[in-house]
Amino acid sequence: MGSDVDLMAFLRQHGDQQFCRACLAFAFEVSLPAVDSTLAVVGQQTALAEFPGQCAICGRLAVVTGLERRSARPPEDRVLQLVLDQVGRFFCPDCIARRLGLNIGTAQKAVWQLRGSSGVRIDGPACSECGRRGLVVGPGRQKSFAKTVGARAMSLRRSENRVLIHTRKRSSNTSPPPLPRMRSARGAWRVMPVFPLRT
Repeated sequence: MGSDVDLMAFLRQHGDQQFCRACLAFAFEVSLPAVDSTLAVVGQQTALAEFPGQCAICGRLAVVTGLERRSARPPEDRVLQLVLDQVGRFFCPDCIARRLGLNIGTAQKAVWQLRGSSGVRIDGPACSECGRRGLVVGPGRQKSFAKTVGARAMSLRRSENRVLIHTRKRSSNTSPPPLPRMRSARGAWRVMPVFPLRT
């Protein structure tokens, strides 16, 4: 391909159309691997959609590539939504691109932009879809959130205990004892019901 600028100009000129790799290779007189690598570069510069559809040139049903619709949500938002919806699963950029109908370059850029997000963890375990190891994206660790919630619950419990202590000092021992509390599996404090013993 002459350059990725030529391909980007071509796709922008035909913004509402999609093209198969074979037709792009023929139009720009290059090999299929050259088309793939150039599309990946262009996909990092502008959002490209890639999905099964009909080519605007040859009319064949194939995987076609074109500009992402303007009405579509940004790719990084779609990747974040995918990761948060699939709790406990990790995805490589190839599988993200396949699931969301994005070009591989667009998916890689979206993953790269999400690396600072607290809801996402970029790690090296295996992809849940294809099993490949390497750069994968999944839901972030919730330790910081759990610590925050746990600390807040502890401070609330301390303030409740202070209130109980102050009311006991002011009043006689006629008030009922505080209900027992137990930490739940999620780390939050909850009141345990007290059942009378049967005799």
